[in-house]
Amino acid sequence: SRLTDRSDWMLHPQLFSSIDRLWGPHTIDRMATFVTRQLPRYESRHQDIDSLRADTFSAAWSPTENSWVNPPFSLIHRVLRHVQSSHCDATRLAPLWPGQPWWPLLLSLTIDFPVVIPHHPLAFRPAASGHSEPTKNLSWTILAWRISSKPQPRPGPAKLEAYLRRML
Repeated sequence: SRLTDRSDWMLHPQLFSSIDRLWGPHTIDRMATFVTRQLPRYESRHQDIDSLRADTFSAAWSPTENSWVNPPFSLIHRVLRHVQSSHCDATRLAPLWPGQPWWPLLLSLTIDFPVVIPHHPLAFRPAASGHSEPTKNLSWTILAWRISSKPQPRPGPAKLEAYLRRML
C-alpha cells in the first residue's frame, strides 16, 4: 500500500523538462512517488510498489546515474551528504537560504550556476496534501542546483557568491 506523504510535491513537468534539457538527460528520480515521479525509473522515500527501492538513502547512488532529487527541504543536508559520499552527480531544488547550516556544503558541491525557478502558481504541484512546500513561504527564491562530488570544473566561489547575492 502507499503512504500519504504530506511533504510530497513536484516541479511542474514542463519546468523539469527545461532543467532536463540543460543538465540531463536525468536517468533516475530519487525520492519520488508514483504520483510525483518525473522519470520512469524512480526511488522513493517510503514503500512504493513501483519504485526501484524504498528509502533511497539505504544505498549509495551510482556515479554513472544522473540523478534528479526533489526531497522535502528538511532533507537538504542529508541529500548533500549522500551525494558527497556517493561520488555522484545530481540536480536538486533548494531555496536561496544562506543562513542554513547546509549552505557551505551546497556551494562546495555546485558545479554550475543555479537556475531560478519562476514564481508561478503552477510551478510546484502538490501530491495528495494540497500543499506544496515551496509555496509555504512566497518570499523564497527556489533554485535548481547542479551538484557533484566528482572532481570537475566549478564556478569560482567569488563569482558564484556574487551571482547569488544579486538574487537576495
